[in-house]
Amino acid sequence: MSTLGGIIGVVQLVVVAAVLARRRWAALAAVAIGFPDAVAIAAAHLLPRWSAFSDAFPGARGTGVTAFSWFAAVLEIVGALLFGMAGVHALRASSQHR
Repeated sequence: MSTLGGIIGVVQLVVVAAVLARRRWAALAAVAIGFPDAVAIAAAHLLPRWSAFSDAFPGARGTGVTAFSWFAAVLEIVGALLFGMAGVHALRASSQHR
């Protein structure tokens, strides 16, 4: 795991904890973290190598990238998108109650 991936992971855990603690700002944080995280994971793993932040799966030979690597990356992307969408839903629900 890269340093950037580790930092993002810690931020994700903080936001998940905020959601579970029902913090007022948690829904907005879920949107702010979920969607960019999905894009970043897709860019880092699903695109061919494009920068130092890239950990490209396409074309990876002899690097330990397996079918499980692909499964895990896609699952992370889907989870991040769902987290962002849940934040949008919570924001809309709270705005309707005002």
